[in-house]
Amino acid sequence: MFMTYHGNDRTLSRFVREIGYQHLTFHGLAKYALSELEIGGASPTLQSLLDCLDGDEWAKVREAGLLPWREDRLESPLLLQHILPNGESYRLPSWADQKDFEAFLRLWIKRCLLELGGWQQDYTDPLRERMIFTVRIFQEDAEFWAQWRDEFDQMMRYFFKDLQRMQPADYGDVAAWAAEKGLPWDQKDLIQAASIIAKLRGQLRPLRFEKYSLDEFTIRPVGCVVPQEYRVDILRAWRRFVRKDLGWREILMDTWRLACLEQVAEGRTAGLFRAGAMADHLENCVPFLESLEGALRQYLEESEGEGELRINPEVAPEGVLPVSCDILVGRRLLRISGERKPDMYMWTEACLTAYLFVACGMCQPIKQIQVLHPFHGLVWSFDEVSLIKAKLLYEWLLRVWDEKNA
Repeated sequence: MFMTYHGNDRTLSRFVREIGYQHLTFHGLAKYALSELEIGGASPTLQSLLDCLDGDEWAKVREAGLLPWREDRLESPLLLQHILPNGESYRLPSWADQKDFEAFLRLWIKRCLLELGGWQQDYTDPLRERMIFTVRIFQEDAEFWAQWRDEFDQMMRYFFKDLQRMQPADYGDVAAWAAEKGLPWDQKDLIQAASIIAKLRGQLRPLRFEKYSLDEFTIRPVGCVVPQEYRVDILRAWRRFVRKDLGWREILMDTWRLACLEQVAEGRTAGLFRAGAMADHLENCVPFLESLEGALRQYLEESEGEGELRINPEVAPEGVLPVSCDILVGRRLLRISGERKPDMYMWTEACLTAYLFVACGMCQPIKQIQVLHPFHGLVWSFDEVSLIKAKLLYEWLLRVWDEKNA
């Protein structure tokens, strides 16, 4: 039997989850995004605000002079710096998926900068930490869970005292606990509560051979989390990745697994599935990474005294989902690119990010935006950052989005 999934049809999602995993084969679709709804309601991402514009609206942006600079300008405002040795450049390996490898490089660069800087701060990563340390409430359970959130927290701590054995809690167990607490749950409520507890247990049980605490985890509706069968590998990878006593050469596989979470957040798990075959390939990348390490060391030395180095800073502006950037050094914002060279879209998004960081009190007004292209060892710098233009553009984008989604 073949089933298709398209558009916004959500009924298939519930049906698929009731079928044993071993009886299903998925073809060309995101396995773990079947039941996904956009968490956060109508709140867009910063990229969504830009992507919602059509050609005429982009023309209006140009006419209003709200782009970082005029595209017909004779002299480019960008400064170009080479950080790799002369004549040295690299390209995407033939064995690698472009998005997975670029995510691997971004993650490696950020950790390498902290390592070269003597670990003046712990590594933090809001995106990956949310995915690793969140136990997911599915959308069909969200309303009931929100109503009895504190009770579910108590129930989990009661039934899951032994995190290694993780004994199941059936309908009778839940009914007895609810009666003891005096909860006014009828039969339908008890069935739903038992179902939610079973789903929570299913997500935590793969971790029974790893040491952890329920206090490390958040329980809530969320877009995507780590797939159940990879949870323990990802948790172990994270524990090793944030250890300050391990050099980057010792954690290449851990870095790859964690890098794949960017794709998992979009519902794609192919990178994690292929992770076991990556060890030899990643070892072949060591000469490139060593050369890049030398370039990053020089970059840090040149940036000394410009301000605190912050990795993965994030703000939560009103009206949009959280906005982050790769690196913030004092009043300089650095974005790590992949094979794609920076275009006007990328600079516009970076300027909007700079404005939101300042507006939310993350930093002093941004004076410079840089884009690092690691394959060719190039750094583009833009010094004419106008936060006023970015503010006007951001407010206009919100109005356009509201009009189109009214």
